Amino acid sequence: PTVQPNRALYRPVGCGPTITHDRAVAEAQHLSAPTHQRCLAVAAYCSLWLSAGVLPVVLVFLARSHPHGVRLPQRLPLHGLEVRHMALHARAVPFAVVTIPLPLCCQVGIISLPSQNCHPGNMNTFEWKDPNELALLGKYKLLLTGWMELLTVTNFTNGTAVAVEQATKLKRALGSETPVFSYQSAWLAANFYDEVRTLTRDPTNRDFFLVGSDGLLLNDTTYCSQTRTTPFEGCVSYFWNWCNASAVDAYINVVLKPLVQDSHGKAYPYDGVFLDNSDGFSTRGATNAKCDARNASLNVHVRTAQLFRQAGNKWPVFSTTSSGSTNLAEIAALWSAGVGYVRFWEFFTPTSGSIEMLYNETALGLPNIVHGPTGVKRHPNIAFNDSLAAFLIATGGAPYSYFQYSSGWYDNNWRWEPLFDATFGKATAPPTVTTTNTSAGISELWSRPFSSGLTVTSDCPPTGQRPFQWCKGTFEWKNHKVKG
Repeated sequence: PTVQPNRALYRPVGCGPTITHDRAVAEAQHLSAPTHQRCLAVAAYCSLWLSAGVLPVVLVFLARSHPHGVRLPQRLPLHGLEVRHMALHARAVPFAVVTIPLPLCCQVGIISLPSQNCHPGNMNTFEWKDPNELALLGKYKLLLTGWMELLTVTNFTNGTAVAVEQATKLKRALGSETPVFSYQSAWLAANFYDEVRTLTRDPTNRDFFLVGSDGLLLNDTTYCSQTRTTPFEGCVSYFWNWCNASAVDAYINVVLKPLVQDSHGKAYPYDGVFLDNSDGFSTRGATNAKCDARNASLNVHVRTAQLFRQAGNKWPVFSTTSSGSTNLAEIAALWSAGVGYVRFWEFFTPTSGSIEMLYNETALGLPNIVHGPTGVKRHPNIAFNDSLAAFLIATGGAPYSYFQYSSGWYDNNWRWEPLFDATFGKATAPPTVTTTNTSAGISELWSRPFSSGLTVTSDCPPTGQRPFQWCKGTFEWKNHKVKG
């Protein structure tokens, strides 16, 4: 069910009028109502999942057991698939469950831990081989491994083998309670993967990659520049041509398959793969790519998720910056294909629009990982409290929603915040929004209560206000208040 806050200007996705606060609470308390009485943003989701009479909470293996009614994951055959779902009393309310403490996400090698000697800028050894680092990583609820952890100053090859070993050992060291995801790009064909390098060296595979007007393969040197390496084959990458069906086949069967299962078809023990730049594909004016880029990307995502489902029910984490109708189309396409996925929201910002969209996605049941940056790219100076408040108001503590925050991708960009250790409880009601007319436009004050007695607010100034300001977050318990 898409449960909306009580706000006159709220734009509900998909169908129906704005749902009032009272009706939202009623929905949360009476989930046994027939599904035809509910407003569902994606019809495909309704027909695929709710026809079985259950409301699954995907990515359930990322959740923890809770004292407030959460039972262990169950398996349910559904439309020929094996779908995991949560039994939460009669039916699940995604935003009404919280993981305590806060579900945090750490990216090994990209967003790592503070005060460590081994970080990607050093590149002399692998952090996951350090027992002290492993102990610190154990504090997090979920780990995403990064591409820098696949390389050293003397090795820009066998990236897949290193990725498999890394994720496997992290999973074994940290146990079943900590989901671990390996890494691959959904945009760049990096030559430090042996499988990719074999493809790029074969001239018969030329159309697997985008070709410029000069007849040369379009290339990218980000892996060179970020490791301070003079460009050479090992750090140079090319752009996949998703308009080419054979290129998609090669990516799925030659590049991704060895990352999730061995040569005998046995699945590796970790939980999935983080797929960087998942919405980055563009034909870029290439002479050999004539197709709709968005539809081509969706096709790759569906194929990827289908492969992962077959390889031990692994989950793809698609790193995206897409929003609005584009992201809803992604949800519809993947769910209608019968596969689940996790959205990694890169460059999540504390704005009214971001809160609104993340709230809708959470209410739909989409697992989310948000990365709240402070000083990267076009989103500078976002305070930690502001980013966390926006996340909590939107997700309400959903067990499949994860939060990460950094000022960059190196160890010294990450620190453990005191609020990471706080107990928030579960959201006891949907968020409410109070609007105020000002000379600069309409300001919005978002607020959401939690069972611990905490009230989280996000004060969003008018978009026309200058200088521009992010929404300001506040955490207020009965006898304690923390402001952004």
